Amino acid sequence: MEPSKLPSGFHLLRVGQVRSLTEDAIQIIFEIPDNLISLFLFRPGQHVDIIVEYEGEKLYRSYSICSGDGEPLSIGVKSMAGGKVSNWLKDTVKQGTSLIISEPRGSFMLDPVAKEIVLIGAGSGITPLLSMLKHAYKSSQVPILIYGNKTASSIMFIEDIALCNSKKVYHFLSAEQKAGTYYGRINSENLSELSKKDVSILQADAYYLCGPEEMIADISSFLIKSGVKSTKIHFELFSAPTSISKNETNKKISYSGFCTVLIQFEGDKYSLETNAESTTLLELAKKADIDAPFSCKTGVCGSCRAKVNFGSAVMKSNYALTDEEVTNGYILTCQAIPASSELVISYDD
Repeated sequence: MEPSKLPSGFHLLRVGQVRSLTEDAIQIIFEIPDNLISLFLFRPGQHVDIIVEYEGEKLYRSYSICSGDGEPLSIGVKSMAGGKVSNWLKDTVKQGTSLIISEPRGSFMLDPVAKEIVLIGAGSGITPLLSMLKHAYKSSQVPILIYGNKTASSIMFIEDIALCNSKKVYHFLSAEQKAGTYYGRINSENLSELSKKDVSILQADAYYLCGPEEMIADISSFLIKSGVKSTKIHFELFSAPTSISKNETNKKISYSGFCTVLIQFEGDKYSLETNAESTTLLELAKKADIDAPFSCKTGVCGSCRAKVNFGSAVMKSNYALTDEEVTNGYILTCQAIPASSELVISYDD
């Protein structure tokens, strides 16, 4: 894809270094040109979207930033069974490779005001938490990291975490027993036992969870039952949710019938019609062969974000946009259904 034809907010960046983390995970470190430095400033916890041309198909994927303050922008990538993009990145990307990357985005962000923070993650869920840990390590914040993996050899960023070991770090291993670690998964039972040894775990100002939905739901429930206010608990999902509820819109669609939708994408405009009750805006765009961005299709990643410039649309659920973004007219097109007879949306804003 030519730089002049990149979607709004995306840039072609050169890979400066690829660092092996585990047998199936790497860190990709980017070179940011001077003229783009201000656009790639990020808050710990945020992510970037990557566009990869794979077997003639344009694929969008989200990857969390793992960099600390003053470090080059980098992401952690763990190859997954059947993962087209993750496997392609791990097997193909090297120093000098150019990738299409979005500017940092996402509402999963470290609160710089919170004095004491607890970071809880499993597997590749460490990626955004590592950025938070590094930031806290260099600031006045007091972090506790609780990190789960199968074995010691599968721990991503183990050297980086070790550099922060003057803070509290607890490793859980579910498939092997090793000195200096705890045996088992991160769940409510094991966290309850750990919090008896370290009561500060239940006395933090903010909690950040990233990993499998089952773990997030279990730990969130435990924390709330232990007296932690739900407003202190923040989480990011790497996969589609089934039981966790966050930012549900709870709005009923007051319009039924056909809607004329004008979609602006990469400078072009498309006028389409749809039954407002049956088709999401992303589905409508895809049926019209509009190469609109998307990744998860479940309202988690935010890749399909667009702005409503006229009319209205209702999202079935939202795990990616902040309240401010919603107030400013942004929607997740994979979750949005028209709620007016005319609707104008733009992927370029």
